[in-house]
Amino acid sequence: MATILKKIPFDAELLPLVSDFNCSEEEPAKLWEEEINDWIRMEPATEDGALFWMGKGTQVWLYVNEEDEVVGYGSLCESRWPDPAVVEKVPKIKRVPISLIPAVGLDRRFQKKPDGAEREERYSTKILRHLIREARRHVNRQPFLGLYVHPQNEKAIRLYQREHFENFAQKYWHEKAGLDYVSMILKLVGEPSTEEE
Repeated sequence: MATILKKIPFDAELLPLVSDFNCSEEEPAKLWEEEINDWIRMEPATEDGALFWMGKGTQVWLYVNEEDEVVGYGSLCESRWPDPAVVEKVPKIKRVPISLIPAVGLDRRFQKKPDGAEREERYSTKILRHLIREARRHVNRQPFLGLYVHPQNEKAIRLYQREHFENFAQKYWHEKAGLDYVSMILKLVGEPSTEEE
């Protein structure tokens, strides 16, 4: 049976729906889990988080199941990375616009759900594939979708690898974590899609 998720563009009026959003598998939450929880719940005045970055062009969606429960959220923006179409070892490579997933999260109540679903029908896969489809629509950017991930977030890395993201040379120094977040990238193939899942 196909898994159905409604995609709802996020705005400030929907903050109450994510007030208890929690992607942490256990307590205490890991650093990257805290960040994902906080990012969707922040007021725009914090100058961080979803609502702040939406004012700068970031797209954010809530994903709601058939019982109108918020399963998770996803986001997409433009970023400038060294041209992924050129060999990585070329020094001082020109930076080009690509699509980036700044934050994506799945509430812990819905991880590995729906029960009995194949991987392709899990909420996590559906959310990521929606972001990939949306990234294809940005024909003004290079046809690549990037993201950063904490190197110990093995569960997320496995999901990205299943969807054909590959490691990339771009780094993001995370001050609070005291380490580089690694980057992964997906070459977007095919035409922009109007397909809905």
